[in-house]
Parts: sequence; C-alpha cells; structure tokens
Amino acid sequence: MGIFNWAKKKGENAKDFGEKIVGAEDIKGSYSDISKMAKILLSPKDAIENARKETFLQAKERLKVNDIQIKLNYKNMVYGFYISFAFSIFCFFSMLYNLFIHKSILSSLTMLAIFAMCLANSFKYSFRAFQIKHQKLCSVNEWWERAGEWFPKFPK
Repeated sequence: MGIFNWAKKKGENAKDFGEKIVGAEDIKGSYSDISKMAKILLSPKDAIENARKETFLQAKERLKVNDIQIKLNYKNMVYGFYISFAFSIFCFFSMLYNLFIHKSILSSLTMLAIFAMCLANSFKYSFRAFQIKHQKLCSVNEWWERAGEWFPKFPK
C-alpha cells in the first residue's frame, strides 16, 4: 500500500483512515486544551476566586522555611536578576550587531527571542526579590508602582 493509496479509497474507510493520518483526535484534544487555557487567561475571574489566599507568614509556615533560608533565597534572586539582565543587554547589542552589521535577519530574530527570555527572567527574579524584601505576597501592580525597587539591592 503506497503512501497516498488511502486517498484513492472511497467511502467511510477512506475518511476514517484520512482522519487517522492527519491526527484529527490529537488536534481536537489540543484545541480543547488551548481553549481552556485561553479562557483562564482572558477571563481569570474564576482562577482568582479559587486561588489560595494567604499571607507571607502563612506561606512561610506552609513551606517550612526559616529566616536564613529566606535571606539566602533573596540573595539568589538578586544574583539571578543581575545575571539575566546582563545577558539581556548582551543579547540586545548582539541583535543590533547581527541586524545592522551582518545584515542577518535570522540571527537577529534568534537573539530577539533569547533577549525576551532573559528579560522575562529578569522580571521574575526582580519581582520575587521584591516580595521577599517586603515579606508580602504582593501584586505585579505594586511592584510596577515602585520603579525605584525594580533593581534589587545586593544583600549585606
């Protein structure tokens, strides 16, 4: 049986075989998963209402961490932020170099993707360090309003 012989078949069997080759069931499953994720992302009201509500101290007790571990974690977040931020600066200039000097769009797009990932990591580490510093499970809006604390200070 050749690779395209299923297309020559007539009737229900050809349709079933075609759906099997295309992977219609997998596509339907992926569509339902993506639609569920999009619903949560675009209307997070249900997720927010069902989310765990706890204070920093309650989270500290639940996770069984002490002050020394929290200070060490803060230190790791600060170092992670600055390493990610340094890599993002390197990627930004590398992207410009590849785009304007080498005139390579593909290399520039690759560096843009890596740049975006490094910036996302920088945000994550900065936000977590902000929460640890204030010992509060705060929102991104609170972090955003305090622009002076976007770059966390090195621990003493």
